[in-house]
Amino acid sequence: LRMGSIWYSGYNIGTAMPVYNIQFSVNSTNTTSSVTLTSTANVGLSSDGSVLAKLFGTLTLSPPQILNTQVLMIPFRPSDNARLALGSGYWMLVPTTAITIDGSECNKIGVSYSAFESQGNACGIPAGSCLDGQLDSLFKTALLQ
Repeated sequence: LRMGSIWYSGYNIGTAMPVYNIQFSVNSTNTTSSVTLTSTANVGLSSDGSVLAKLFGTLTLSPPQILNTQVLMIPFRPSDNARLALGSGYWMLVPTTAITIDGSECNKIGVSYSAFESQGNACGIPAGSCLDGQLDSLFKTALLQ
């Protein structure tokens, strides 16, 4: 059992929330007044006090994709690895069910030697058993799709 050459950082993804920033200007004969409305401030007053704006209702967005059952895996080491140079388009979203935090489960990301050892029948199992579902194989499979 050997560690892979590429190390990843994993990030839990929280619940999606809308974030917006609406900026507009009102031009009159001698002045321009600007107001900004945001997702946290739906009322705005221009700096000169001449324009008051309020957002009525809500900005309806399409339902966000549910990602809080996924972990974002980002390669970070070694820094000279070609996969790191590919950028964010090659980061991976992995279901939380595909990861073992304590290393005790075979065929999951994070598997440890103790999981491999607890399989039993060490002489009768093929080489590489317990190592399916690793990030490198998931990455290569995704490239083929």
